[in-house]
Amino acid sequence: MVKLKKAGLVGTKEGADGGYYFELDSAKVNLKMVNDALMEPIVCSSWRSGAHDMDCLVASGMADILDGIYSQLNTLCRDALETMTIRAINDRIFNK
Repeated sequence: MVKLKKAGLVGTKEGADGGYYFELDSAKVNLKMVNDALMEPIVCSSWRSGAHDMDCLVASGMADILDGIYSQLNTLCRDALETMTIRAINDRIFNK
């Protein structure tokens, strides 16, 4: 939540009834903006296949190839997130 606050996407209120609240027009805030604030990749893997120093051509090249695939997937996902607003999600949940 601190990252969202720093990005100006949420506000805070102190006191007994305090907490975080959404501060902007939900129709103008998309999920890419949220992802940008969180600074997290969408698609990632902590495990990497192979290593550059391996004799096997497949094993020695897989890590770089998968990194490229993850990068492409992140770009595609971020493009998709840009089309999804907080308002649209809210409407899907509460206005069925």
